[in-house]
Amino acid sequence: MYKILQSHSLLFFWSPSALSRIVSRFFATSSTMNLETKALAAFDRLVQSGELLWKETAPRHVPSSPFNFEFRVAASLAKKPRTAHQKKVVNAFADDNPDFSLGLIGPNHKLILNKFCVVRPQFVLHTVEFVPQQRALDSADLGSLWHVLQSLQSEHIAIFNCGVDAGASVGHKHMQILPHPGGSDFQFFPDTVPAQDGKALIPYEASTTDLPTRFHIGIYSVPNIPFQHAVQWLPNEINENILASIYHDLLSHLTLGQESAHNLILVKDWIMVIPRRTGWIGDLGANAAAMIGMVWMTSEQDYEGWTKQDPMLLLPTFGVPVEASSS
Repeated sequence: MYKILQSHSLLFFWSPSALSRIVSRFFATSSTMNLETKALAAFDRLVQSGELLWKETAPRHVPSSPFNFEFRVAASLAKKPRTAHQKKVVNAFADDNPDFSLGLIGPNHKLILNKFCVVRPQFVLHTVEFVPQQRALDSADLGSLWHVLQSLQSEHIAIFNCGVDAGASVGHKHMQILPHPGGSDFQFFPDTVPAQDGKALIPYEASTTDLPTRFHIGIYSVPNIPFQHAVQWLPNEINENILASIYHDLLSHLTLGQESAHNLILVKDWIMVIPRRTGWIGDLGANAAAMIGMVWMTSEQDYEGWTKQDPMLLLPTFGVPVEASSS
């Protein structure tokens, strides 16, 4: 038996199995190739309707050492609700506006546009069912996050704030995906050390030995960074189980438990974990992006609070000072 498709008065004959394969490949390719285009179109439409709060803000580059800062002041963040402190947290994403939805990523995660944006666009990848934000990522979380990164044509960065002391504002487990800042004035500090330059690194013998190209460096920390962190360059071939193994090696290296406050930063080349002690110093807050130099705030007053001294001096207080590792 054959199905008949009619298009513009032309008849095409396909067997059911061939038709199924063609349709599946079309939608798989379309969803991957057009995720960024779809997201930008939805973003612009929601901004125009007033449902998505965003106004373009110019970055303010502040030189420091060993890395520079990129600040943005965005009044839209002042309207962002904060539920991470609540003792009883319900599903924060239960009433998702369908106009913000970009679809399910696997059976357990949903990708949406962030309603409170600083850059264009910002994504939120949250668990469908409620899971506490202070719980470390599992292989399904990391697999879904990696899928989104691989599906976006331009370079993006993924972050996770494990709990309120890591800078989380919502108590429902979620990750964020942001456009890579790029430009010559700002660079993520793990990128300042070439992958092949093992002499400049502090190596760590990872626990798993069967990962391809895993040991060209191992886990390391970047010299002169004033707070504790651990980085691993990613192997050429990766899946959710390999990614989860590397992530848990990083946690173990830093002696962090499954509910210890920490930040995860993930790009296509490397993954990094940063232990955290607090999300706030007075009125100044820091999430994962802030710990690598991308700092967003709601007011000029906060900007002055960050920059009245070298902003690098604040980061060891948000995180764990390097000196604390030897005490």
